Amino acid sequence: MSHTLNRVTVQGRAGPPFVHLQRDGPVSASVEIEIEDLPRTNITVVGIGIDAAAIAALTPGEILRAEGILRIDPETGTFFVFAERAARMVARGGELVSQATSVNELDRLAAVFTPSV
Repeated sequence: MSHTLNRVTVQGRAGPPFVHLQRDGPVSASVEIEIEDLPRTNITVVGIGIDAAAIAALTPGEILRAEGILRIDPETGTFFVFAERAARMVARGGELVSQATSVNELDRLAAVFTPSV
């Protein structure tokens, strides 16, 4: 985990993602990740738009890397990262590289949660 003021980069193993629907707002998604460098340390990552699609496409155990702003929930007092860039990491040649989220994944997410008329 690295940081500059309240801008952070976190990377860890994802738990199950949650998609959040809002009547008058964007679809968002969140996932709790376990920070591998800090045992027993979890933090929630939240994203909207293409970042929500990246989070929603995760399966538990996959690695997520997120860059964003460290925030605090005023109601619970817990920290979370509001992602400005989120990507699933995959092993290639012994290294982890980011796998870009397809616009098709964003379209699929929108289609699932768009009410039919």
